Amino acid sequence: MKHEYIFIKRVYDDAPIQPVVLVHGLNGKAEGMLDRCIEHIDRHLKINTLLVLPTYTAPYQFLGDGEDKELLSEIRRFTRERSSYHQKLCIYGFSAGAQFAHRFTYVHPDKVACVGVFSAGSWTYPDGTYSDHPGQPGYVKKSPYNTPYVYHVSTRKAKRGIANVRWFTGCGRQDVRYERTRAFFASLRQDVPDARFISFNAGHRATDHVYKTVFTAFRETAQTA
Repeated sequence: MKHEYIFIKRVYDDAPIQPVVLVHGLNGKAEGMLDRCIEHIDRHLKINTLLVLPTYTAPYQFLGDGEDKELLSEIRRFTRERSSYHQKLCIYGFSAGAQFAHRFTYVHPDKVACVGVFSAGSWTYPDGTYSDHPGQPGYVKKSPYNTPYVYHVSTRKAKRGIANVRWFTGCGRQDVRYERTRAFFASLRQDVPDARFISFNAGHRATDHVYKTVFTAFRETAQTA
């Protein structure tokens, strides 16, 4: 299925353009994600970027409709001009968007330079262990998640290349997802020792500190590539 995407190219100089994917939460849309992020992008990511904002529907958290391959195909339409673009993308997701982003990176680590994943309801550890949603236990057994493909992706091991990706994760300390996210981070660090955890004073929302951390990391990643 073809999904909707927003593409925004922002060019300031002759440096290569960095593809940056921003993935919304459950029942969200690209426009809402752009509204939440753009102020912080202007402040912390003022480099040449191709902003890519998809609109997906569940079970996109588990790449359930081939969203990962479609996303790469859409980006490839721009980055064929190799001298103008970095060939690895940066990707940020919050909540269900983080579910998509970390599983996407597990499958395509060779395509990702830096990933920020925060406050996911469920996590898949690098060894394939599935961590259920603390507020909705067993939700993957219900429609539209109760499919063999969702089960396969939720328990699929990460490819070895994840250690070559810069990882940032975290959660608000007042969020029911906090302890599960800490456990995910502990598992991730066994494969990615340099992964960083951001603990912030909030419930289930991204703070200015989260955006600053993520977009500063994306900028530094592009500038040192």
